Amino acid sequence: MFTCPVCQILVLRASEFQTHLKFVHNYGHSNFPQLICPFSSCNITLGTWSGFLRHVKSHDKFLEIGSQIPNLFFEPTLNSSNFSEAQQEINIDFEDPKTFENISVDTGIKIVSEILGNFCSSIIASGVNNSVMDVIVKEMEYVFVEIINLVTKLGKQTLGEQFDMVAIQIRSLVSGFVKVKSSYQRQNLYQSRNNLILPTEISLGSRIDSKIKDAKRQQVVVEDTFMYVPLLKTLEKIIQIPQLYQYFESISKPNGQIFKFCDSESFKNNKLFSKYPQSIQLQLFYDDFETVNPLGSKKGIHKLGALYFILRNLPDYINSQLSQIHLLALFYSEDAKKYGYGSILKHVLPDIKILETTGISIGGNIFRGTVCSVVHDNLGGNSLLGLTESFNSNFFCRICYISKAEIQNEFDHNYMAIRNLTNYSLHLNSETFGVKIKFASILPFSRFSNS
Repeated sequence: MFTCPVCQILVLRASEFQTHLKFVHNYGHSNFPQLICPFSSCNITLGTWSGFLRHVKSHDKFLEIGSQIPNLFFEPTLNSSNFSEAQQEINIDFEDPKTFENISVDTGIKIVSEILGNFCSSIIASGVNNSVMDVIVKEMEYVFVEIINLVTKLGKQTLGEQFDMVAIQIRSLVSGFVKVKSSYQRQNLYQSRNNLILPTEISLGSRIDSKIKDAKRQQVVVEDTFMYVPLLKTLEKIIQIPQLYQYFESISKPNGQIFKFCDSESFKNNKLFSKYPQSIQLQLFYDDFETVNPLGSKKGIHKLGALYFILRNLPDYINSQLSQIHLLALFYSEDAKKYGYGSILKHVLPDIKILETTGISIGGNIFRGTVCSVVHDNLGGNSLLGLTESFNSNFFCRICYISKAEIQNEFDHNYMAIRNLTNYSLHLNSETFGVKIKFASILPFSRFSNS
């Protein structure tokens, strides 16, 4: 950050400062006077335009990596030792009036960082990616600096030189942007505030792959992994939200009509839900999606499978929001076929088991819960159940085992042979009727839903 020696305006970066001197004050090679470096705490005198620009850009590089952050404060009494104290994370209560009594520059910078952190997390939660967030923060910083310049000019016009010290303190607040400029810095900020739930990378196995190194193709061992977002930690964060907590404390009484899952017979007959009606109702959703051109040569290689969940305790108008669809697991579809869905779900089931038996403690209350339903499309359902994924096969339906020839003449499901556990095992042993592999991966969910 640079202060123009001519008009005292505050400029963020070296490139902008160069443009300011060139087009506002008409400085260049021919008419450049001797100037002291405009960077804070730097008293080097420069006499040439090219040398001045090189020196200013060197400060700009330090700013990018945060090495010169103490100089951003423009506060003579703020050194590197108390700056490290200023960097320590604190929990700021904005509702407490005492927070803003006898406020210091350090506290002001922390408050700005907290406000910006809340703003960025809210925008990212709405679906904005990090690259767009970087642009938003950069533009906000520019607007913030322009407002500070305007406030400084108005203050000097009103109070004269007495406003200089206040202007220095106001300018130092721009340093609050340092912690939110990049996705890495924002992630560190969220982690320090204990507001970020990081996914866990879990290994499924390994494979031999080829890699070109030093112009030679070499065989290397590559781990097959998937990402799991801890379920219990996610539920704790969701239920702790004051606006949502009320929906887990009470349950609406049924009036004979079915509006949601808790009005159904499945809910009433479930051992857990019948004993604890306020239990958390997890609805899982599975689907695959292609991350590259579906018509290109790389299709299928980078195809991902995702397991999401929503909470049926919440009303439909809340569940209809994208922010209420929570990621549970993310994996390569090829890895799921190679190792089986059971190898992935076995890392999810322990948390569900804890939720069923022990529960989680929030606000002095114990919340239990389990899976109430699993939602999927036709392809995902057949894949999970171990059935043939070709809907052009002879036995294509996962609900019954009617053939393609019979379905041309039969339209009443009462006359169709429905699949169940008994005939499924028989079909598995005979390798007919569209059964490919054992559906051990889905059995636990069936137990949770029907027990």
